[in-house]
Amino acid sequence: MPAEHRKGSRVGRITSTRLWLALQPWGSVREPILWRMVQLLDNPQEQREVLWIGSGTGRSAFWWAGKHNCHVVGLDPDPEAVAEARETVQQRGVDNISFDEADPLSLPYEPGVFDLTVVNALYLSGSAGLIREAARVTRSLKQVLAVVPTWLRKPSQGERDTVGRVGLEPRMLMEWKSDFREAGLVEISVDDVSDAGRWVQQSLPARLSAGWMQNGWEGLRAALSKPSNEIARLARQRTLGLSLVKGVRWPEG
Repeated sequence: MPAEHRKGSRVGRITSTRLWLALQPWGSVREPILWRMVQLLDNPQEQREVLWIGSGTGRSAFWWAGKHNCHVVGLDPDPEAVAEARETVQQRGVDNISFDEADPLSLPYEPGVFDLTVVNALYLSGSAGLIREAARVTRSLKQVLAVVPTWLRKPSQGERDTVGRVGLEPRMLMEWKSDFREAGLVEISVDDVSDAGRWVQQSLPARLSAGWMQNGWEGLRAALSKPSNEIARLARQRTLGLSLVKGVRWPEG
């Protein structure tokens, strides 16, 4: 479940939205990753109220709501992405999905109201705060599932700086697991969905084509940018990966 839309940070005039739309091969990776998420969860059909943090324009959230016949609330900090997602709701005439614009680090929900909380942490900042807030709004003994960018080996400072310029905050897997434990989540499970680096578009012509189709000249600039080339290289070399991390909210007290 890659990043779907983000106003995001900028490299010059290039936003992380444009960068990720050029970098990610939607047709080949989204649904396989979503099915891997289903397999990692316990009884996904019983999770009737689902929160999707980092929902972007809503493609993954719509898929989940349709497959599991549940109610999904998508949340994203980008007003343009939320507006597009809401427009899609109206066009499709569905009543089991809605979208909110809010800060993922300060969720506008009461504690313990969702059966499942999904965090698309690929392009959201503040990893520990994201997981803590996700756990807070999840019911006791229910699950939090995060899609997280992961360093598969210790990066150089230059590599950290390059990916950080576009708002990407990868962490070692043990650091993500620590965030889960500190948020009161137990029974932690992980799954690597990097697919040998193919979660990122490796071919420059493919990135150029995707960038142009999504955002015209600005998309081409994003595809040709140094961060685009560097992220593709790091994924290809198995330095930068994508993982799923699942935990269960333990009752307080």
